[in-house]
Amino acid sequence: PEAVTLYENLSMTYDYYLNVLGIASYDNNNGTIHAYVGDAYLQGENAYNWGPFVVDDKNVTLLSFGYANNYNRDLDIVGHEFTHAVQGSVIQGLEGSGEIGALMEAYADVAGELIQLYYTGSIDWANDVRNIADPASGSHPVKYQGAHYGDGIHKNSTVVSHAIYNIYQNGVNDVEELSELTFRAWQYLTPASTFV
Repeated sequence: PEAVTLYENLSMTYDYYLNVLGIASYDNNNGTIHAYVGDAYLQGENAYNWGPFVVDDKNVTLLSFGYANNYNRDLDIVGHEFTHAVQGSVIQGLEGSGEIGALMEAYADVAGELIQLYYTGSIDWANDVRNIADPASGSHPVKYQGAHYGDGIHKNSTVVSHAIYNIYQNGVNDVEELSELTFRAWQYLTPASTFV
């Protein structure tokens, strides 16, 4: 049942990228996706993406969802991890550390919420892994190098995701428009990009 739920959410995520942004799979070239649920990586408390990488001249990405938190059930988290594969295809050589890593985490958080909005008509910005509506409540920063700013890509990601939350709250709340805005921003980033 866990695998079926995961693949339902993955199929919805795939269709969101295809229908909203016109991207066929994570690489816009029907790249292969292998998704797993129930592994014990980090005691089964994590979800992660490995890839994309090339196997037999084909693009492949691996998505894995640990058993402890049932992340496979959460459409926004499945969308978040799939989004990392899209980012890796758009930004060649992306490592995912430093400020570019925080940017990618922010955009993946937002993409997960936009996928949820696309299918359900609503977003629960406050009930995410990171509280995007009120980052300070979880000791995450609202502003660059402001209160709670520190080490870590997940911690500092709320600088950007909270800004996008404010854009949504102040009038750009159409899922297609906000998806296009966030996806276009990736086109200007490189592995060496910073918040500046």
